[in-house]
Amino acid sequence: MGAEAAIIGLVGALLGVAISNMFVLLLEKKRRYERQLDLVFAIHAEISAGLGANQKLLTPEEMAYALADQTPFQTPDDTDFVFLSIKGDITLLPNPVIHCVVQYYRHAMQTNLMTLDLRHEAFEKQGSVEKRKFMSAILEVAMQQQNTGFAAIKQLEDYAQGCGRPIPALYKPIFATAALPERITRRGE
Repeated sequence: MGAEAAIIGLVGALLGVAISNMFVLLLEKKRRYERQLDLVFAIHAEISAGLGANQKLLTPEEMAYALADQTPFQTPDDTDFVFLSIKGDITLLPNPVIHCVVQYYRHAMQTNLMTLDLRHEAFEKQGSVEKRKFMSAILEVAMQQQNTGFAAIKQLEDYAQGCGRPIPALYKPIFATAALPERITRRGE
């Protein structure tokens, strides 16, 4: 009977360890799922802000102005701290949204780099045709950024909805329809 009790005790202990490990794994899975949903909301907010920042730049009037201006000046929007915090381990995002999110941030980075080139002395030395061509390229990338941003927003919202945690309307992008105040001065005027 002593051997049977020892075997039952050993089986009980092994079962206890196995069940304990299963609970730990389930808890880790739940925490990862919650973290992914938190990141979906945070990335949604960051992309929404980026889309809002580009909104005025991509109006027909502003695009025409940018193409006509001989000394265009724009500050890069290098404020993507949420994405930068996960860039080293993109797998923190849920698989269904990774592609569209990376596409958006790829275009955002390219727009920022091209915007920095506006300040480079090589750009200053270019003729008006070359400057317009470069500005046209920046605007094209900014439009691609806008398009991939809207696609990413939709993908993030669909994912959150599918998880039973829809992104409330309060957190969805709000784009102003009223005209923004004119700049006080424009470079070169």
